Amino acid sequence: MQMKPKTAAAIPVLLLFGAMSANAAQWRNEPFASASLRYDDNIRFVTGNAESSVGTVFDVGVSMVNESEVTKTIFQPRAAFSGYASDGDLDSADQFLDFLTDFRGERTYLSFGINYVRDSSVTSELEDTGIVAAAVRRNYLNVSPRWEYRFSQKNALQFGYNYRSVDWDDSDNSGLEDNNTDEVWGAYKLNLSEHDDLSFKLSQTQFESPESGFDSTTTGVDLSFVRRLSEVNRFELGLGGWNADLESPDGSSESESGGSLSGAVVHQDETTTYRVSLSQLVVPSSSGQVRQDRRLNGFYDYKFNPRLHWGVDGVFIQTEGIGSSVIENDRDYFTFRPFLAWEWKPKVTLSGSVRISTQELVDTGAKSDRNELLFTVRYGTPQVAY
Repeated sequence: MQMKPKTAAAIPVLLLFGAMSANAAQWRNEPFASASLRYDDNIRFVTGNAESSVGTVFDVGVSMVNESEVTKTIFQPRAAFSGYASDGDLDSADQFLDFLTDFRGERTYLSFGINYVRDSSVTSELEDTGIVAAAVRRNYLNVSPRWEYRFSQKNALQFGYNYRSVDWDDSDNSGLEDNNTDEVWGAYKLNLSEHDDLSFKLSQTQFESPESGFDSTTTGVDLSFVRRLSEVNRFELGLGGWNADLESPDGSSESESGGSLSGAVVHQDETTTYRVSLSQLVVPSSSGQVRQDRRLNGFYDYKFNPRLHWGVDGVFIQTEGIGSSVIENDRDYFTFRPFLAWEWKPKVTLSGSVRISTQELVDTGAKSDRNELLFTVRYGTPQVAY
């Protein structure tokens, strides 16, 4: 049985008020807000006839937190308002709701999360399909319970479930399709030594898109290794494989398989933080099919002093369709963002950034470029990052 987004979004509200009634004195509120002025030289990220404009983004929310020695609950509603001076069609009023709760026992760890988003394809599809030329309203829901049992300090068993639903208000002729994903997984974790961890994971994911008519079942296996080189350095590597059983709208079926890969190098000390990661995974797409993504992510941050820091982040994504009945264009997407931030007053930060983006459709060779300049005033820090 599929869960309706509006119904599921009410679940954390009920859980919140139940918890507040029991322990109202333990709750604390942490508000946050930001205001941004931006300039964008290609607001629809198109190949030709690029339109430039100035615009604004306003963001406001509150993190409601309840903590004890063994539990932590976060309820975080947020609203964002964005628009461009030259094109009101891209104006968007978005809502976000995050609910996270966990329990830490002597041997057992339980967690449950709900993420509900009501936003627009203008922002949601930058790293998914690249279809951002028109604003289509999106309802997104993710539900993710997880359970872990530790047999000892050296080994543990984990089970988890992820439900993901994407529902478009009016996606006719946009290339965007409603879709649902159910994933169940289990993992065994082993602590090899003071510095090394090993884990083995099995997963199965069912994907369906009622509008496109494409369904798939993907089974995966992964072996992951973590090496703590020192107190500030960590290395991660994961290798595995997958097999996807695909069903097309005409009733035909086929099977595809491939390898999966993940890896990361992480460093964090008092002044410098960096992370470089790569992955090759099968993911659901709002084109109405699953596809294979190859990603390279990078992040670097350097603190001149406790109040002033600068850095860069970026991502390179290659998307590739799976099977013979592919409807989504293979795509290369790259974005690079240098930034500078200064803590002007306690909880108040001023920042500026430049985002350089490009995407190319592999099949047609169509290429589009985009440059954005952003100045932001931010108050507070959300408990659930975005």
